[in-house]
Amino acid sequence: MQDAAEGEGMDSSCAPRVRNPILLGLFRQTPVAVGNDPSIRRMNQAKPPQFLPVCKEGRDLKCGKWGNLDDSLSFLPPSVTIVASSNGCLLCCTDQIKNMDYVVCNPVTREFHMLPQPHRLYPYAATAFICKGDNESLTGLCYEIYRARVASAVSLATTLELDIFSSTTGEWTQLSLIAASPFQLSVHLGPPLVFDDVIYWRSYSYDYMIEYDPTRELVELKPLPERGQNFRIWSDHIGQSEGKIQYARADNSEIEVWVLEDIKKGEWTMTQRVSVEAMFQWNPHVVSTIYIGIQHFHPRNQLLILITFDGRPYWYNCRSGRLSAFREPKLMKLISRCPQEALNITPTRSLCAAATTTTTGSVSITPSSLNVNEEEKFSSTGTGTNCNFIHPSAVVHPNAILGQGVSIGPFCTVGPSAKLGNACRLYPASHVSGKTELGDNCILMMGAVVGDELPGHTLIGCNNIIGHHAVVGIKCQDMKYKPGSECFLQIGDNNEIREYASVHRSSLPNERTIIGDNNLIMGSCHIAHDCKVGNNNIFANNTLLAGHVVVEDFTHTAGATVIHQFCHIGSFSFIGGGSVVSQDVPKYTMVSGERAELRGLNLEGLRRRGFSVVEVKSLRAAYRKIFMPADGNFRSIEDRLTELEKDEKLNGVPAVCFLLQSIRDSFAEERRGICKFRSWAGS
Repeated sequence: MQDAAEGEGMDSSCAPRVRNPILLGLFRQTPVAVGNDPSIRRMNQAKPPQFLPVCKEGRDLKCGKWGNLDDSLSFLPPSVTIVASSNGCLLCCTDQIKNMDYVVCNPVTREFHMLPQPHRLYPYAATAFICKGDNESLTGLCYEIYRARVASAVSLATTLELDIFSSTTGEWTQLSLIAASPFQLSVHLGPPLVFDDVIYWRSYSYDYMIEYDPTRELVELKPLPERGQNFRIWSDHIGQSEGKIQYARADNSEIEVWVLEDIKKGEWTMTQRVSVEAMFQWNPHVVSTIYIGIQHFHPRNQLLILITFDGRPYWYNCRSGRLSAFREPKLMKLISRCPQEALNITPTRSLCAAATTTTTGSVSITPSSLNVNEEEKFSSTGTGTNCNFIHPSAVVHPNAILGQGVSIGPFCTVGPSAKLGNACRLYPASHVSGKTELGDNCILMMGAVVGDELPGHTLIGCNNIIGHHAVVGIKCQDMKYKPGSECFLQIGDNNEIREYASVHRSSLPNERTIIGDNNLIMGSCHIAHDCKVGNNNIFANNTLLAGHVVVEDFTHTAGATVIHQFCHIGSFSFIGGGSVVSQDVPKYTMVSGERAELRGLNLEGLRRRGFSVVEVKSLRAAYRKIFMPADGNFRSIEDRLTELEKDEKLNGVPAVCFLLQSIRDSFAEERRGICKFRSWAGS
């Protein structure tokens, strides 16, 4: 890209001309299935693409050594997804979340190795990839894969469970490490950073990063820079540039860039603070958007940051204040085995960033030579299967942004700040208003209302169904909400919100209501302001969540359940029908009653979710020691937990540790304690 590095201080008369491009990395955008046909997939336009670097401390992959970069990964097994990259090689798998079937490949030489499956199946896994040696051939490489278990997007863990693969032995090994403090490891924040062969995962709370040193087999928590009370992180990234770790974060008003000067002491220094409003004023050619994604740092110039606006990438020069867009990208077919005539769109987008130093000292980002149709571009209009249908009685504001293949039925309204992704369908009398984004393949049934004309925004991912007359993203029912304050709602992918359900925005500008992925919210349910709902939950009809409730993953509520504000519902728990929950529900347990009491473990739920016999027996033994002491000794709950922690056999089972931590967390000062339990003899 021309003039991207303007002001770098390079002497144009001395700058060398590099004939062979250097592959910095590529953009990955995950495709999603269209309807019920897994063979038809479209790009997930609701989320910006992730940038995967392939360079490591100057050891770049020079494409010219082997000729032009190949335009696809068609030599790999079907339906692979790029997970991480290192030293010019890619780590791929067939399931991006669970990460089971791994493939290591060199995209230039077209070599690949199929790896054996890990021994353990995790609900989620965060994977790091370290590759060393001469990348001219896979046989000359030594690589390791570190697969960390992620129990839940919102729960704390004390143990880092790792499956480690080494190309030297060709086998997977297992390792469990205890951290000094509980941490939240998330799979949704992109690939981890590998710096000096040390792995850094970002935390779910944006407050620290989890450092794992394979050499010392040590886990430590490294704090991230403190942020102001009103700084709401929309996007952040940890990377490296000029041999130092950098961290950038953005909200709707400014971008901050920090450098880690001393890793041992954890000393961060702010190097840049950029006003988003000023950025758009200096760059009128860039369309202002509500979503800013920080993707990457230039590995050799700390002044250059790769930023996306609604998925379109730009290099931002912190010194000159200029945004320089990539030249019109060509598309690469990285994943598909789908018939292109059924799609008329490439399922995965990849921008091959080939950085070439020119005589003017600028860094030029150009796509490599790809055998792809030159006319295949991203646009909001199309022909054939990409045509939009808008009924004559529908009212669609001219400033609304519509993707391809959008269908809007009779008497629908779409506001001026709304953005609809590809293949969205609005059934009659459904409405989208305010700053609202719908991802690809979202369906609004008859009478559904999404968004509100309030400050803030509503972000909804892909493949969501909003049922008949459901109301999502409107003003909260909280007296402390001040008119004119910003309020937010964020919903993930693959959720079904059934008829007459209601989901409200946050009540405070520094909070947001969050719903994860793959949740079923049945008819007439209510999710109030500032709730945090994880993934794979089932809420039966008339389940009511008051404000600030936290629900982890794989929970199940029966009908007519009421949950008090500020309660915490642990993962894999079950709440019986008609229950009134006024205190926390620990992980793996089952509660019921007009004032809900513990009724034992959720054994059926654990069996369905694949817990082993050893794990279930250990959990039952731990539950009896805590809540059903056979000796009739009515000691305090603290004494029972302490005694159980001394049991080395039970404490060696991660599920038992999670149960203990869940109970202890519930007795923190700001929490409500756990539901009442009965102490009776026997089992």
